[in-house]
Amino acid sequence: MAFADHPSIDLANATLGNVTVYAQRGSPRGARDLKLYDLNSRTISNPPSGINTSKDEGAPVVGGSLLMFARGPKDDFFKKLIVHDLTTDTSTVLDEAYYIFPGGIEGDWLTWEACDSRCSIYRYRISTDETSRVRKPKANSIPYSPLIDDSGRVYYLNSGPRCGQQVKLYRATPGGVNRLHSFRPPASMRGWETSTSPGWIPDLRRAPRSGHTSAATSIASRSRPGRDESQQVDAGSRSDPALLRPIT
Repeated sequence: MAFADHPSIDLANATLGNVTVYAQRGSPRGARDLKLYDLNSRTISNPPSGINTSKDEGAPVVGGSLLMFARGPKDDFFKKLIVHDLTTDTSTVLDEAYYIFPGGIEGDWLTWEACDSRCSIYRYRISTDETSRVRKPKANSIPYSPLIDDSGRVYYLNSGPRCGQQVKLYRATPGGVNRLHSFRPPASMRGWETSTSPGWIPDLRRAPRSGHTSAATSIASRSRPGRDESQQVDAGSRSDPALLRPIT
């Protein structure tokens, strides 16, 4: 029996057509791999060679010529954010962290969540090779589920340090953050707000304490000094294609 999750759809994709991309386990103990479902022919196929490995690949997002997904040890958190160019058939490690989860791709932009000692959301502009950390309301809050529009505005959910605690929807631009909506959990879930259990939130006690300590190819770690919107800074940029390391 196969188990599938995290579907993403793209219509009239220049390379894939009308497609849904998703992650699938062939068996409960098997590795998670990416699959493509053609909405016209209703057929399932594999992505380009080299994308699926013996590790877990998941949370795929397709947009334009790019396929963004995460990779990590089987039955553990995703550790790497990978972008595959469907036109050139090349893959790039965009970021590495204790916990990685892709967000969205739209036009010239993409976004993702990364956690080490704390969790943050990152915005990346493809044409200029620039990355910035999106500002969040409080230093210890948990931002998650980011999406991005074609103007580079990031929409994300933000909670307190406990699962479901004071969840709010935010919109982040280079100039700041605006709260759009507050969510009140149903009565059956309200006890979780004060629970000592972190729920789905990654246990960051096992994470490195000095932020992104991964390979030198990590865009997020290289770009933080001049591109940290949590300090309301949108000046400066990093434009060094060598930091984008193709997977060999």
